Amino acid sequence: MLKSKTRAFTIIEVLCSISIFSLLFLFLVSLELNRLKIIRCNENLRGYIYIIEILKNRILVNESFSTINSLDKDTVYYIENEEMKGEIIKGINLNNLSKTPSIKKEYISITISEGSVLKVELKLHYLSFGKDNIIQCSFYKGNYL
Repeated sequence: MLKSKTRAFTIIEVLCSISIFSLLFLFLVSLELNRLKIIRCNENLRGYIYIIEILKNRILVNESFSTINSLDKDTVYYIENEEMKGEIIKGINLNNLSKTPSIKKEYISITISEGSVLKVELKLHYLSFGKDNIIQCSFYKGNYL
């Protein structure tokens, strides 16, 4: 019988190369999925910061000291997820805020501390990657007239 001088690929070599290629492909797919999750998380975070800025500026500019002072001090007020849209936040009435906590995953809590200058604390609670996170903003409102 004659021996061939050229070596041919065996089926084991082909299967090994396919399995290595498959592992690399799965690794790249998981990297891409994680990248997309992070992009979505960053977009949500940007929106949450925008909402908290709108609410802060609305209270600072449009609400008087007497309006904020008429609210119960050291009571937590809540804004539900459905009301956390830019146009709705701009027109929200502070006297009609809920005092019961939300069972939703996203909400804003507002606390007003008493004093000659009122401290307003805004906390936006949201869920990201299965973990509860809080964006906090504090500012002061006084009667300077």
